[in-house]
Amino acid sequence: MKNIHEVLRDKEQQIEQLQRDIEVLRAAARLLDGEGGSASSSAASREPVGVSTATGGRRFP
Repeated sequence: MKNIHEVLRDKEQQIEQLQRDIEVLRAAARLLDGEGGSASSSAASREPVGVSTATGGRRFP
């Protein structure tokens, strides 16, 4: 059985990776929108509620 602290650390690392992935996708959406894409720039730049993208900071809803 895994240690609960190890599982929590793994999940936090997964969250951080997902946040980085989301930022990359938002940047790509902004670039595509600037090239005449149909994506809304306001929709591409919205932050999800309760999510902190600050390095090391953790905020959960």
